[in-house]
Amino acid sequence: MFGFVLMSGRRWDHCRKMTPVANDEFLYSPITPDTDVLLSSVSSASLLAPANEVEDWDWDLPYIPTGTVRWRPSRLRNEVGLLYDAMSFMNWQYSRVFNTHVTLTFSKMCIGDHREAARLMPHWNKEMKRWLAIGPDKSRKRWKKRVRAAEPSPHLWVYVFENGRDKGFHAHQLCCVPDSQVKAFEAHTLAWWRREAWIDFPADAIEVRHCRTYDEKSGYERQVEWFRYLIKSAARDFGYFGLDGQVHSVDEIFKLAPYWETNPVYSPRLHGICHELSMKKRREAGFVSKLGSCELDEVYSGWEFDARRERIKAEETAAFLATLNI
Repeated sequence: MFGFVLMSGRRWDHCRKMTPVANDEFLYSPITPDTDVLLSSVSSASLLAPANEVEDWDWDLPYIPTGTVRWRPSRLRNEVGLLYDAMSFMNWQYSRVFNTHVTLTFSKMCIGDHREAARLMPHWNKEMKRWLAIGPDKSRKRWKKRVRAAEPSPHLWVYVFENGRDKGFHAHQLCCVPDSQVKAFEAHTLAWWRREAWIDFPADAIEVRHCRTYDEKSGYERQVEWFRYLIKSAARDFGYFGLDGQVHSVDEIFKLAPYWETNPVYSPRLHGICHELSMKKRREAGFVSKLGSCELDEVYSGWEFDARRERIKAEETAAFLATLNI
């Protein structure tokens, strides 16, 4: 293999290079991120470490970040309201529920840098948005098998980062995936992250849990269960005002799942929300959640679906009246 590749030390922080051994098999060994790496016109074999260095490598060594590191608490605060508003808006605007929960364990992918993981998350979601948009009218040769039965679907998602005691730095994402494409979604996600990590990490580094939505009520209840788990790292001393003028804690409002105190992180953010569910889109639609209106007892009532039906009915009535010459 020949070619020119220039990548900064930070980009190589989490990568692994392949060491050739007998029978054209490969092992992996770490690339040291001390300086920028220039791979010039030489064969890949001359750049690889001896196999015995791979055998002696301790994969359990903690990653030590380099460069400018700004640590921050891993507790969610105002992010809780932003995430809830995004979920509520999706129910109200699209009449959809989050039916898929994806857990990404970056330590198992050998991505030790919190900043690198945070940088890659939007790129992965951009790729999955493109992937889910492919249908019979946008066939691609490499997606031919999936496209035959695929229907285009919007990629709606929210995610949070956590720094757990057991998993270390990882992400939880809620999103919408058509029932018929779950296996393909999981396979494409695994392949994409393996390419970015430059290592064939174990498949259990990515867990995709999907729940078929048989009816509106059961689908919404599962979404609420997952959302409570998603925001379990919220600071319990943070809260929102209710109609009584008092501040109520997020634990009281959202009935959070139990959570232990965790280590700080140095990622630039703790959460992400897709553009379709952003604050800008909510304002343009004139949407106000029950959290925004201080009706805290109604946050999990599922009011969004009834409101959408009433809105559609009103729009149809207005359109019909506009056709009458009265």
